[in-house]
Amino acid sequence: MDNKNTIINVATKLFSQRGYEGVGVQEIVDTSGITKPTLYHFFGNKRGLLDTILKTNYSTFFDKFETASNYKGDIVLTLTQIFWAYFLFFKKNPEFFRLSLALTYSTLQSEGYLAITDYEQRIIKSFEQLFIIASTNHGNLKGHHKLFAISLSGLLNYYTLEIINEKIVVNDDFITKAVKHYMHGIYAL
Repeated sequence: MDNKNTIINVATKLFSQRGYEGVGVQEIVDTSGITKPTLYHFFGNKRGLLDTILKTNYSTFFDKFETASNYKGDIVLTLTQIFWAYFLFFKKNPEFFRLSLALTYSTLQSEGYLAITDYEQRIIKSFEQLFIIASTNHGNLKGHHKLFAISLSGLLNYYTLEIINEKIVVNDDFITKAVKHYMHGIYAL
């Protein structure tokens, strides 16, 4: 593995374990077995390293996520595809998920929160757009797209945390039940 990828992998692991603010550049370079000038050469600074981690992982995530969230007239099918894409990506990338979750729920002006905001908003906006489009077939969605987007995001994050903590097994039965659970809230409104 080359130095750049080594730094990315080590930093992702350290950030996921103790938070972005809890890890210094010196620890990253010591654990990576490289020098500070090497880290600065590739990333500029610690924030540049975080930005690279986010950009690299989220670009892969969005390739799968946007395909899954393409609505074709069947909200249950679309949600099922979203659940699968979300769970499978983060199950394969648990350290990145823990890091992204920690950043998402960190303090508003922290460097980590500011770094992840655009990515998290892109997910929420994709969900909102899905519910706006689906409202043509499901009238009870009209005007509630933001509420449904936020609740879907929270539900996916919690389920994913339980999955990577091995408290839930991802399979067709679980996905079906999780989608039905979510859909009940849509239809009850």
